[in-house]
Amino acid sequence: MENKKTNNTLKIILILLLIVILILLIVFGLNKFKKEETKNEIVEIDTESTNLQVDYTDSELFGSYGSYNAKITLNDGNITIEGTGVTNNSNEIVIKQAGTYYITGSISDGNILIEAEKNNEVQLVLDNAELTSKTTAPINSVKAKSLTITLASNSTNIITDS
Repeated sequence: MENKKTNNTLKIILILLLIVILILLIVFGLNKFKKEETKNEIVEIDTESTNLQVDYTDSELFGSYGSYNAKITLNDGNITIEGTGVTNNSNEIVIKQAGTYYITGSISDGNILIEAEKNNEVQLVLDNAELTSKTTAPINSVKAKSLTITLASNSTNIITDS
């Protein structure tokens, strides 16, 4: 009789183990599918603790933009601005008007501050831009209707904060 109870207990344990293994295979299989599904993404955004809503159109995603109001060339200690609507204040680039701003080059400690009117739309076109800020957000839109960040075709852009 006791041998029969032991056999039944072993059968139950084996069935439970098979169920657990099956669940693990399903979970790992779904995770693998999710990873494979996202491999073809073009844009990668990594945020640690910020709730970020990202909306974009195909033209923004594929680097489409028209003429620009100003070209901003980042260079430690020597930022150059060609055009209107933007100023440089000790490596803080301040955009005060609606328009498109083309940004290239690199800076190790600076930021872009958007202070346009509340009904203005601002577009930043990043073309091989590397922007690092040690004290604040590298790009900060405090006033504007919208801010669109467009990545120029065939460019690598890096934005880093402390």
